[in-house]
Amino acid sequence: MRRLPSRKPRPPPPPLEAQEKQQELARLTAEERALHKDLAMAADEIAALEKDVRAAEVGLNKALDEEKRLRRQLEVLEQKQQALGKDLTVLLGGLWPVHVQNLAHAGRNLDSWEEADRQFTWLARVYEEAALGITRLDELKAPMAEGLQAHQAVLEDARARLRDVNARKDELVAKKVSFDTRMAELRQEKRTAEEELRAILAAVQSVNYTLEQKLEPAPAPAPEAKQAKGPPKEMPPPPDPQKGQAKEQAKAKDQGKPPAAPAATPQRLHVSPDLARLSMEKLKGKLPWPVVGGEVAKSFKPGANPPVRGMAMKVAEGAAVHAVAAGKVVHDDTLRGFGRVVILMHGDDYFSLYAYLAESKVRMGQELAMGDVVGVSGFYPEIKGPGLYFELRFHQKAINPETWLAARR
Repeated sequence: MRRLPSRKPRPPPPPLEAQEKQQELARLTAEERALHKDLAMAADEIAALEKDVRAAEVGLNKALDEEKRLRRQLEVLEQKQQALGKDLTVLLGGLWPVHVQNLAHAGRNLDSWEEADRQFTWLARVYEEAALGITRLDELKAPMAEGLQAHQAVLEDARARLRDVNARKDELVAKKVSFDTRMAELRQEKRTAEEELRAILAAVQSVNYTLEQKLEPAPAPAPEAKQAKGPPKEMPPPPDPQKGQAKEQAKAKDQGKPPAAPAATPQRLHVSPDLARLSMEKLKGKLPWPVVGGEVAKSFKPGANPPVRGMAMKVAEGAAVHAVAAGKVVHDDTLRGFGRVVILMHGDDYFSLYAYLAESKVRMGQELAMGDVVGVSGFYPEIKGPGLYFELRFHQKAINPETWLAARR
């Protein structure tokens, strides 16, 4: 009788719970692989976009160099024009009384024909020089007009290139922040608000924006001088609705009345043009306050526990929040621990942050002027009411905003 070979007994099927865990593990592994693949593709997109940005910046720098060359050429032509005009004014100013005197006396004061001939020759020479000066002045008009036209064309090209470069950089920042966030989720890192803010600023600094305000129009040719009856009167600045609103609220408070509701549409803050033209380094102690009439609730104390890296302000409900300096919107979203946040980059690695906004009035990549409306103040949990948290940063380090804001009168 032939013995059949013995078979090993089959293992019992895994319990249903173990099967579900295995399936869940397989699903998570597949998701992790897919996420790694997506992250690798995102990294490749970022690298390609950085290459495009570098190429676009090369073109922008060439356009800016050409704009500087044309600007210098125009300045030289303008100086020549001004010098010729000045010489011509002096020459004609001295010639006119002599001409009037000759017409009045009709040669009666001349002692001889030799004297008459000498004065005639002298006057003819002066007239000739004046005519030559006018001709030279007219000859400068054509190259001035051509240079100005060429400069405007190059300037428009530079601005178009700048918009393209900054648009690409906006996209690059968004991709970098998204990539960094997904990597953090994958690694299960827990970030503090400060770490998240530093990551955003690092992503912005890595692309090195160029601001529109650095592209200024060329000086226009000086108009012909006219007889002025007196110095022009300086136009008064337009009334500031925010100041009026603050005064009305203070008056109502003194009278024991509830403050009036703020205006539905926030108005931009009026600032001096001379102040608005200053670079960020020259604005220390001169910056306008982000909210008119706000009261400081917490001051800058980075060594406190918890640290205060900015300034907390109590403000009227729905108060308009203004840009303290010209800059570019590099963040417009919620941020852990800060609520709705807008971050502006002011060039030269300066940033301002406006937190706990009820709503923002800007968009990513938008260029703002000093005093433009950033948003509307919202509820500030720490002060249990309407407020604004405001920060200034140089690179990624917080700096005391009160030393940069203008002293209140």
